[in-house]
Amino acid sequence: MEKDLDIFVFSHKTPKILPKHDAYKVVCLEDDLKNIDVSMNPIICDSKNENIINLEHAYSEGARLHYIWKNVPLKKYIGTAHYRRYFDFMEKIPDLNEVFKEHDAILPRFNLGWGSIKEQYKNSHNINDLNRIEDIIRRYYPDYYEIAISTLNGPDLKPCNIFIMTSQMFNEYCEFVFGVLEKYNQEMGFKNDLDVFNHVLNNLDSYCKDKNGMLYSAYYQSRIQAFLMERISTIFYNKHIKNPLLIDLVLTEHNFGIETEFFKLYEE
Repeated sequence: MEKDLDIFVFSHKTPKILPKHDAYKVVCLEDDLKNIDVSMNPIICDSKNENIINLEHAYSEGARLHYIWKNVPLKKYIGTAHYRRYFDFMEKIPDLNEVFKEHDAILPRFNLGWGSIKEQYKNSHNINDLNRIEDIIRRYYPDYYEIAISTLNGPDLKPCNIFIMTSQMFNEYCEFVFGVLEKYNQEMGFKNDLDVFNHVLNNLDSYCKDKNGMLYSAYYQSRIQAFLMERISTIFYNKHIKNPLLIDLVLTEHNFGIETEFFKLYEE
C-alpha cells in the first residue's frame, strides 16, 4: 500500500513531529529551506514551475497543494497534512485498499460548533467574500449551486484542507476548487499577496472587528483564499463523496489555545 500513497505535509519549517512513514513527504517553498531539515528530502515549490506562489500567504497550504497538482506525479492515493495537523493515525496508516472498498475518501471528523458555515464565517471573517463565492458557483458552476446552498447553510464543515482521496478525485477536486478561486481573484483584482493585504486594510472594519471576543489582525484575515478554500472544499466533498471515513485531526503543536477546543493534542 505504501507505494500507492503520498501524504504531502505542507510546512514552512522542520516539523517537530513527522510520522515515521515513507508516505509522508514535506512540501515547502524555496524561501523555507533555511528552516527545513534537508535530510527530509523536501519537495520544493520551485517558482520556475507552474504555481500560484505570488498568492502564497493568501492561499496558505492551498498554494503548495496547487503546486503538487500541477507539477508532481500522482500516486493512486493522495493525502494532505500540515506540519502540525494530521489525521489521528500517526503510528499506522490504515490499509487504504480495504478502506476504499467501502469509503470514497478519508475526511476530518469535526464539530463546527455553529448553526451554519455561513453564520460562523460571518462571525469570523468578511461574509461578503463567501457570498461572492456562492454567486460565482451560481454563475459558472450551476451543477454545484444547490449543494453549495445547502452546504453553506448547514453546520458540516470539513476544515484544514486535509484529506485522503484517489488521484482521479483529487484532479476533479483541484479543477473545481482552484477554478472557483481563480474566478474570485479575477473579480477582486487580486494578483499577489500585497493586493489581498491592501484590500483587507482598506476594508478593515469588515475584516477585523472584534470577532468571537478576539481582535483579528489584518495579517491573519488576509489569508482569504485559504479560509474560502475550506468552505469550497466542503461543497465539493458533499457533492462527490457519499460515504467518507471520518477521522479526528490531531495537533502536534498549537498556535492558539482555542484550537484545542476543536482538535485533539497528539501524545507520543
